[in-house]
Formats: sequence, C-alpha cells, structure tokens
Amino acid sequence: MNRIRSTMMVLAAGWLCAGMATAQTAANLTIVSGDGQIVCPFCFITSTAYAPLVVMATDVNGNPVPGVQVNWNITAPNIPGAVFLQSDSTSTTSTTNSSGQASVTFYLTPSETGGSQTLSVLQDSITASTGNNVSATFYESEALQDLLNTGFPPVTANFQNNSYSVLQAGLSGQVGATGQTPIQIYVANEGQEPVPNVAVFLVTAQINSGSPTIACAPTAGSPTAGAGVVLTNSNGIATCYPTYGGSPGSGLFWMDVGGSSASVPVGTLPPYYFLYPANAYNAQTGAISGFTYSVSPGTPGSTSVVSGSGQSANPGQTLTQPLVAQVVNAGGQPLAGVTVTWTVSPANAATLASTTTTGSNGQTSNTVTLSSSASGAITVTASASGTTSSATFTITAIPAVTITGFSIVSGNNQSAVEGTGFAEPLVVQVSTSNGVASGVTVQFQVQGGSVPVTLSSNSAVTGASGQAQITVQAGSVAGSATVVASVSSSGGGSSQTFNLTVVPVPQVPVITAANFVNGADEQPNSLSPCSLGLLLASSLGVANVSPLYPGLPAPQTSVAITFNSISAPILNIGTNALGQQFALFQVPCTVSAGASIPVTVTIAGSATSLTLNVLPASPGVFHTVMSDGVARAVVVRPDGSFVSLTNPARRGETEVTYVTGLGPTSPAVGTTALPVPGQMLVPSAVLGTVIPGMSGAGLPLVYAQLSEDLPGVYVVAFQIPATETQGNNISFSIGILPAGSTTGYYSAPTTIPVQ
Repeated sequence: MNRIRSTMMVLAAGWLCAGMATAQTAANLTIVSGDGQIVCPFCFITSTAYAPLVVMATDVNGNPVPGVQVNWNITAPNIPGAVFLQSDSTSTTSTTNSSGQASVTFYLTPSETGGSQTLSVLQDSITASTGNNVSATFYESEALQDLLNTGFPPVTANFQNNSYSVLQAGLSGQVGATGQTPIQIYVANEGQEPVPNVAVFLVTAQINSGSPTIACAPTAGSPTAGAGVVLTNSNGIATCYPTYGGSPGSGLFWMDVGGSSASVPVGTLPPYYFLYPANAYNAQTGAISGFTYSVSPGTPGSTSVVSGSGQSANPGQTLTQPLVAQVVNAGGQPLAGVTVTWTVSPANAATLASTTTTGSNGQTSNTVTLSSSASGAITVTASASGTTSSATFTITAIPAVTITGFSIVSGNNQSAVEGTGFAEPLVVQVSTSNGVASGVTVQFQVQGGSVPVTLSSNSAVTGASGQAQITVQAGSVAGSATVVASVSSSGGGSSQTFNLTVVPVPQVPVITAANFVNGADEQPNSLSPCSLGLLLASSLGVANVSPLYPGLPAPQTSVAITFNSISAPILNIGTNALGQQFALFQVPCTVSAGASIPVTVTIAGSATSLTLNVLPASPGVFHTVMSDGVARAVVVRPDGSFVSLTNPARRGETEVTYVTGLGPTSPAVGTTALPVPGQMLVPSAVLGTVIPGMSGAGLPLVYAQLSEDLPGVYVVAFQIPATETQGNNISFSIGILPAGSTTGYYSAPTTIPVQ
C-alpha cells in the first residue's frame, strides 16, 4: 500500500480544536471608597455632591471581573425624592472597568432646607447590585444646618476615652504591626444623639524621612468601608486600631470624619467635613501640621531567595540577573529598612556589595561579578541583621572556551510572504575546543537588506547538541533581508550570514464552479458526499502544504472550503504535473446531494461564495503516469505489483483499482474516517451497483468496498475476460447505479495495458 499512497496522494494528520470562552460572573461586590460620607449644603464649607461611590466586582478566586453591569438604587431615603443618583446624565447603572471597578456620584437636590435640633442629620442607604443578586450597601449622611441656631453645628465629632492624649503623644510601631490601643471617635447630631455609619480614617503626609504608612486596621465588631476606613457603629463610635507599614520613617497624619477615602490626600476635592487637627492644611500657604507617627523596622523572622539563584557565567563576567532576597517577620509580612549582609564562598570568587537594605516590599538585591579566577560552584549568602535566618544563592563559574567551529545548519536562503513567519528557524552549530558546545550564547542581528524583519530574540543559547536557533517574522514590505549570527570566545569571534527574501502577498484567484473537479480523474461537475475533490487553478496564491499521513486534515489555515456551512477537510495543497496548484479536499459525508449547494471558499482571508451540484455518486479512477508519459489507471495485479507497460494486466486475472465517489457504504463511515481496523470480514461495502467496464463491455465485479487506510478512497476488484483485446491502451471505466436509483454515473474514460 505504501506505493499506492505515494502514487495517488498522502493525507495529512491533525485536528483543529476551538475553545469556547465563558463569561465571568461576579461572586462578590465590595466597597472600595465613598461609604460613610457627610456633606452639608448650608454649612460654612458647602457641598451638594458626594465623592464617587466605588465598588469592585470579583470572582470566586478574588480576581477583578470587568464588564459587569452594576445597578444603583436608593433603598432607604429619609426624605423620598430628595436625592438622586447620576453616573453620566440620567443613568443609575454603571459597568465595571478592566480593574473590576464601577462607580456613580450621589447628588443632593436643591430643594433641601435647613435642619433643626431634632433633625440635623439625614442618612440614606444606596445599594449597588449585580444581575445575580450580589450587592453592597453605602450609607451617606446630609448634615442640615439649624438656620435658627447657627451656632450649633449639625454634626459633632469628639475623641473618646484617652484617644486625644494618645495622639498628642505621637504614635509609633514596627512595620507590619498593629497598635493595641485604639483611637475612638464619637459622632453625634445637634441633639447629641449618635450617628451611625460615618466614615473615619487616617490621612497621611510623608514630609520626613522614609516612606512609612499608617491606617486603621479592620477589627471585629467595627464596621469597615474600604481599605483603611472604619464606620461608626450603632452607638456612634468608630474604633481605629492603627496599623503600620511601608518603610521605616516618620510622618504626619490627621483624623478624618465623614470624608470619602483614606487614599485621597489633604487639599483635594471634595472638602472633608471634619479634619483633626482642624487647621492641618493651609491651602493658601501650603503649610502642613498634624499628629506625628513613626515606623521602625520589624523583627526579622526569615530570609528567602526571590530570584537570581542558579545562574552561570564565565570568569570575569557580571551575572545577567541580580540576586534578590526578601526579609519577612514571623507573620510573613515584608519588612522594610532591614540591613542584609552578603558573603561569598570561596571568598575571592566574586565581588558584590557587602550590605544592602530592604525596601517597602521587604526585598533587596545585589549585583555579582565573578572574579577572573572563579571556577565551579560558588555560593552567596544573604543574612538579615537581628536573625539567624539566611538565604543561599548558588552560582556556577564556567571556564571560557575557544570556538573552533561556527556554521549554518538550516534556515538560509528561504522566503516568506509579507507579514508571515519564515517556515524554518535560523539554526547555527557551535563547536568548541573542549568538545562541549552547550551553554554558548549566540547573538543574532538584522543587518543590511532592503526590508525589515523581526527576530524572536536577539540571542539564543546552544543546547546539548551545540545548536542555537531563533525564528523570524517577515515585515510588511517585499524585498531582501540579512540576519547575521555571531559568537565570541577567548580565541576571538566568528559570524554567519542568513539571506532571506520577503515576497509580496499573493493575489487570490477568482474562483468559480469550473475550478472544482473530481479528486481522482479531474472530471468537472463530479462531486458527491464523502468523495475526494480538487480545487484547481493556475495558482491559488498560497504556499503548498505537505500532508502528514494518515489522512487527517492538513495543518494549514490558508485555504478553507464549506459545503452548506459544513467544513470540508483540506487534505493537501500542491502543484500538479501541468504546473497548476490544487487543494485536495473531502466533501463532507453529511452534505446532502442536490443542485445549487451553497459553497464558500476562503483563500488567504478572502472569501468567495458560489453554488455547486453535489451528485449522489461521482466515480473517478485514480491515475499514474507511466514510462511513455501517458496517465493510465492505477491497477494492482494479484501478486501485489503495479500494472505498467512492462508489467501489464493479464487476461483472466482478478485486478484491483482505486476509485473515489462511489457513495454510501454499509457499515457507514464519516468524513476523514476509516473502516474499523481488523474487521475486514465485515468490510464497508458499497451499497450501489458498481459496474467495471473495459472495451465498451461490462466486467465481472468481485467486490467494491472502502479502502482500509485511505479516507474517501474505494477499492474495486474485477476480473478481465480471457477473450479481452490486448494492447497498451485498452479502455476502462467505473460506473455505479446508486441504491434505489436508475440513473448511472460514470468515471472519465481511461486505459489499462493488457496482455
């Protein structure tokens, strides 16, 4: 069968699978900022708009979910119709962005009037929700100035217990630590009744050394509203336990009551309702004052390797990547400002900074240069001060070698269509003085040529075989390009030049029904379900695709054919003896026979629509060119040899020929499928009546069934009469009457040498 496959065709193996994207669903909706604000439209500092209310949608794994519609509703207004929501001009919905966040702005209508001693605070709740009923609720307060008693503020905020004295004394803590003494603030209305759900947080300014941070930590029993923000409880008390972070240093902070976000700096809009100290920021002079705090390095718990271990380099070289270590406390939180000591073993094998300091992420790095005498394994140890924990990095010094050979293996003198990748990678071979060529860096650079090309990398390292390679992408302009590969060693350097050509995008031909012929004898208007066909043209304008036997679709996407929206597998793209380019395909077995079947042909992205007749059967006999240059039927004698001019068919023998288009079989077989292996006692036999013919007369049929290993191909065995005429060109054809039909279909006439 191997010779038959090479004579007729070779089918390609490969499946093309497409994944289906699934829409993400928000599993959680959390408040980012904007909760617990207070505005006062009739106070000294007036405002009728709150800062944006911001939520974040996340999935079950905590990842942000973009594209989620968030609905905003006022769920508990104190005065119906007194407020409204606006995210653009009229809408009360918004959509999460790429960070999973969505927002609206909460406005007051101009119809609000002043308050009184018994009604100085109005509080509304706004619920943000998604279509799958995930929600989060904001609370916003409006302070109404008592116009009859303007000396009484509508809202007051006072420190509880010893909070103010603690603040005056200054706060301090280690990186990653949370203070044990809370700061408590009581928020009340004009009648000194508690006001719940008011935001309290710390606002900081780093005006001194370092980059320390301080914020309110979330605590059990204390409502939270975004990072670093706590809300007053039902008793009007907000409890803030300061937590320290960043890097060691000192700074100033303020207590904010009723603002919008702990991340908004002093002096930005909208103005905060309360700020302690009240004169912390002078907008005219820019002067800043406030409570002081300081952050000191935490106690190191452990030191670990982050990256940089396992590198290798030649003596005298600097490692390509720095060594990065991280220091964390006992709770696993990164520690900033910790001094790390670095040591090398052997001591003279490399040079690097003796000490470094960790940053805000607890990490520190060091650059290592190997000494000229370095050899073999080297260790570098990073030790954090105040702990016995250390991180160990391993490095290998590779002795320099002399390059004794540098040559091109493949990839030279090839071409690619504009905007596509060159089929072959650029591969070079490196040989060295010690016979080991692995681990050698080869540089690749575009030089000369008239058009740009893009390299997958500017360098590659040789593998165990001493070879290094890159791939190349053609640019958008046709012409020549040159890529130079070079390698250097202690003995000097060497280079090799790859010459490449970028060819124009091919012109897609005009495709009509006349371009479709039978896949065996190229008879026009001769296609049927499961049969092989050819899309034949002087040029399809695409690259040929060499198929990979056995028989599955070729690994290509430049040509696509559908029958009634059903994809026809492309089995091969090649060029015939006449110089015509063809695409061999199989008509889908699920296509129904009929006239004017809609067909779409897509070549290099350009689609053409037309109609074709699909027959119940379309017999075509496969041919081979014999020694006199004449194409004759492919026939196999009983001894397994091919019929030829020197080995003609014999009268009285049973011969076998190969055909396509004989229609349905029993058992049935699908598109690109084969009969079940090992069941030749139950072959997929043709259901119709097969009629072999020679010299104008019918021949005895032995059997007609599907090939066991060539999809879309049938095997027909017939007997040549003992009285048959002899000669090199005895006429031969295959006909068929489909089951239940009186209409016959016949292959194009061909010949067989008979003796």
